[in-house]
Amino acid sequence: MLAGRRALTWRFRQSIDYWSVPHFLLGTLVALIGGVFSLPAWPLLFVTLIVAVLWEIVEMRLRIREARLNVASDIVLPLLAYVATLWLTGGTDMTHERMIALLIVAVIFYVLANYAAWAARMSLDPDFQG
Repeated sequence: MLAGRRALTWRFRQSIDYWSVPHFLLGTLVALIGGVFSLPAWPLLFVTLIVAVLWEIVEMRLRIREARLNVASDIVLPLLAYVATLWLTGGTDMTHERMIALLIVAVIFYVLANYAAWAARMSLDPDFQG
């Protein structure tokens, strides 16, 4: 039982890191931008997937080494966030003004989360050249 728990903890640590929050928020931002500008949902889901994959390619170019589980979660998290945001904002009481306010808050949180992730990366890896 303990060995199984350790294996699960190890896999979780491989799949989630300080970059996970910005990846998740990417999906939230795309969904909110779509809501604010009345863009169609399905094409934006595809855009979210493309941006998530491109983000991983950029990380590889910057020589950011990640476990395969982490790369997979960094692609899946924005998609989950996109769908969850669509579902949560799809209520009848979601006005355009509230959608704009949510987008502003999400942008601020996204910038702060990216700053925190970069700061964590730099402090944990002083030789990082990205």
